[in-house]
Amino acid sequence: MNNYKVYHGRQCIMTISEVQTATGNALEFHIAEQADEPLCFCIAAILDYWARLDLKAKNKAYYGKLAW
Repeated sequence: MNNYKVYHGRQCIMTISEVQTATGNALEFHIAEQADEPLCFCIAAILDYWARLDLKAKNKAYYGKLAW
């Protein structure tokens, strides 16, 4: 399972844990301060975008090598 922590200096402002639900896997966010919620969700969205971009690049590299 994937577990992540986001720090501001030495203070942990957010942890993200992958949890099992009845419908599959989900991410559970624990945010230390309510005022940090918008920033933490923006960080999570940016990291998710980069992770998906990397996955698309890997798929393109793989399928680009196939010959018919």
